[in-house]
Parts: sequence; structure tokens; C-alpha cells
Amino acid sequence: MENKTYTIRAFTLNQDGDAMARIMDEGDEQHGRICVCSDMLPGEEAHVRIADLESRMPIVETITRTVTSPSRTQPFCPVYAQCGGCTMQHIQADAGAELKQQQLSDCLTRIGGVPAEQLEKIMQPIVKAEEDKTTGYRNHMQYQINRDDRSGRLAFGLYAEKSHRTVLMSRCAIAHPVADLIKDEVEKYINAPEGRNVRDKLSRHTRLIVRIGTRTSQALCRLLVPLPKNKNNLMAFPALDQKIRARLQKDAPTFTLCEKEIVEKIGNQAYIISPESFFQVNTDQAEKLYDIAQDLFNALPGDGPKTVLDIYCGTGSIGLHLSDSASRLIGLESNPKAIEDARRNATRNHVQNAEFHIGRAEYFDFSSLDSTPDVVILDPPRKGCDSKLLSRLSELAPPHIIYISCDPATLARDLSRLTEYGYQAEYVQAVDMFPWTGHVETIVWMRR
Repeated sequence: MENKTYTIRAFTLNQDGDAMARIMDEGDEQHGRICVCSDMLPGEEAHVRIADLESRMPIVETITRTVTSPSRTQPFCPVYAQCGGCTMQHIQADAGAELKQQQLSDCLTRIGGVPAEQLEKIMQPIVKAEEDKTTGYRNHMQYQINRDDRSGRLAFGLYAEKSHRTVLMSRCAIAHPVADLIKDEVEKYINAPEGRNVRDKLSRHTRLIVRIGTRTSQALCRLLVPLPKNKNNLMAFPALDQKIRARLQKDAPTFTLCEKEIVEKIGNQAYIISPESFFQVNTDQAEKLYDIAQDLFNALPGDGPKTVLDIYCGTGSIGLHLSDSASRLIGLESNPKAIEDARRNATRNHVQNAEFHIGRAEYFDFSSLDSTPDVVILDPPRKGCDSKLLSRLSELAPPHIIYISCDPATLARDLSRLTEYGYQAEYVQAVDMFPWTGHVETIVWMRR
């Protein structure tokens, strides 16, 4: 059975960049069955071999591609086939963005229960990155250490697809060039005799964290060494920093290496970013996303300035971007360090109508608020909102919710729940925050 071949036709891509396809063999018991195949695009056909027919959605291996999509292109990264960072370099950028739009639409109708005719009215065209900004956009890189078994040389790379094996490369096409420059200098130093004091402190799970202020020309570098009980040791070494500064002076003279944190700008606001704090990885596309949120907020029905409750606020960037138009901004976040940065960001940007609270949103005492907020902003992690939080929001009953998501499936699930609580989606906008990957950012306005 494992040697039998089938003909499949791909109809969409999942978020991992793998094709979802149907078996086309008429008369075969597998006819119409959905399978998963890497390196195929919608509309393409291929002869494949299925290793495991017992799985609900088996993974197949391509033997021969018989129909090729006109959107197919040659990947520009030499390690694209091995690295898990990019998953859509084999499709033209514009076509990839449109596929993300289709994935979002499919999730909202299939999982979210949004009627197709309603979605057609409220869903806007995806906001694409400019052609010259689809590479070199990542302002945050986490490189994984690798030790060569023969030479003992240490290097940093990225995880292979769906594994913890490290793939080495001299240059990551989507990383900001200064991040790769810093990585290169760190590798040189820790492998030189003078870097032994650093090398001896590193473990096989060490990561190199590099943050870049693309609009401030600031950089930050830390070595993160895991400790027992899920703790981490963020390490900086003055001698290594001196080497990095010398390299920047030579090859990127406009950039400054900072000691503790960097500052990045979006719009008129400047945000403090510490080594492990969350900040959108694509500054230019993040500004477009934040401006959409600002336009939605300004256009909401109702008189006068509005109170905003920003849940999962992180370092406060989205709420602070809206603060000039709000009467009051209340941020809620479970990470104490993020709240510390949010308060500092408010002070730095002279925002006096903001307050930030530490706590898990699903357990926060909303009765402590003076009144029901006019707008709730939700920007949860990839797993989406806790069901308890959505239930409690239904009791709080804010008139408007602006939901920002990085995962169409969990977004659709949560919109379905909010619909049960009396909310209706009025506006949907995708932003291609992560070119050449299967991920997409989405902003949705719902009202009660």
C-alpha cells in the first residue's frame, strides 16, 4: 500500500505554508480525501505517495508535479528548504498575500460562522508590504546556538522546520541586516581565544537575542542561557559589546549598541523595548496596523472622547497610539516587566490619561472601573482569548471591541463566541506583517 501513487490537486495553503489537497483518483476508496503536501501551491497537481493512510489528514510526498501554478517562483534563500522561518518563498509575494486573505476568509466563515455575504461587505483588501520592504524587516531575531561535533566551533542559526535542529546561514533574508552583522561578530568573538570566558558560560540551549530600532538606529544584543525551573539568565559581556561597537562603527556607522534597552518609533510615539519584551517584529507594517486601529477608534459612533480598556496591553504601544483621542486609557497585562515598560512609555510620551494594571484579564475585577469602557482592545497571543475572559466581557458589555489577532483560526473561534454574546463584526482588515511566512495580522471591529 505504501508504494501506491495517487494524483492530488492543491486548493489552499495552511499557516505552515503546506498545501491542502484532495485525492483525485476516480473510483479509488481514497477519492476526495484531504491530505497535506509541502512545496505545492493552490491549483497545482502532482503524483504523490502516501505513507500513512490511517491519519485523519495524511501527509504525502511529491513524486512528480504535473501542473505548475503561474504564481510559483524560485526561493531566494539558499536554506529555504531546511529553515523553519519562511514557508512561502516559493510563491510570488502578491499571490502569497492574497492567499493569506483567503485563509482568513475561510476561517471566519468556516470556524467563525460569519456568513459569506456579510463578510464580503466588511472585509477590506489585505494591506501588503511595499515591494522593497518584504526583506530585512525583522527587528527582533532569536538565534539558536549550534556546536560543530568535529571542530567544536560555535555558531548561531534558526530552527529547522518543525524541529529543534539548528540550520546555519550567513544571512537571513528577512532579518534586519544589522542583526545578522551582530550575529557574525558574536560568532567570531566566542570562537576566538579571547572569547573563552564567554564561551564557557554558554549551554547547548543558549539563544542570541538581537533587537533593532529600525527608525532610531539602535541595537541591543543579549545571550540568553536557560536555567532550571524555566528561568533564564540574560547575559551581557563588556568585552563582547566593545567588539560589536567596533564592527558597527566599521560596517553600520549610523547604528548604536545600547546597554539595557532600545527605543523604537511608531507614528509620533517612542517605545522602550527591553530584551524580552513583546513588540511587533515589522515596524513599518505595525505602523499601518496601528493607524487602522486609530482610524477605527476615531470613527466609532458616540459623542465625545471614549474610555479604552486595553487587554493584553504588553508594553502599551497600541493603547498609547490611541491615547490622544481617548479620555482615559486602562491597560491590563499579566507580565510585570511589560507593565513597567508600559508605564515608562506613557511617561516618555507625555501621556497623562493612561494607567496600567498587572493581572490576568480573566480574573481582573472589572467592578473596580468607574464605568463601563466604551471600547475594549483585545490583542491576545496566538492561542487567542481565554474563554473565561470572553464570558466576563459579555457581562461588562462594552459597546465596541477592537480585536487584533496573529492567528486567523483562534480569531475566528473567539469571534464566534463574541457573536453568541451579542456582538457583530463590522470591519475586517488583514495586514501582511510577516512577508514570506504563512502568518498574517488581522484587526476586527465588533459592536454590540
